[in-house]
Amino acid sequence: MGSPREAVIKFNEWAGIKYCDEVIADNVGLVEYVENTYQKKATYIPYGGDQFLDITADTSVIESLGLSDSSAYDFAMARAQEDNNLEMILNAYANERKILFSYQTGDSSQYGKDIKESIQ
Repeated sequence: MGSPREAVIKFNEWAGIKYCDEVIADNVGLVEYVENTYQKKATYIPYGGDQFLDITADTSVIESLGLSDSSAYDFAMARAQEDNNLEMILNAYANERKILFSYQTGDSSQYGKDIKESIQ
């Protein structure tokens, strides 16, 4: 299966889904995963985020970096916490030719501060 850590994580996932009263997922892919892997119904409850649909984006920051062509870069935005896998994302882009424009709350946690320090 992999490392002992991965086995423990997979066991916890299985036990949590098997013995819970209701499985709640915050994305459709996770609902499908739970239903296909564990044959247990999962309820999809999305994050609220439609409050920004009628806002025009200010692209001046991106343009000031010379990234006006959106095919020249990828964009990632996340809270700086371990379960958002920022370190994994940044490491994946370390050897890529494509630019990763990343925004995160880097100074709000020790994890964020550690990542920020490691990439400078």
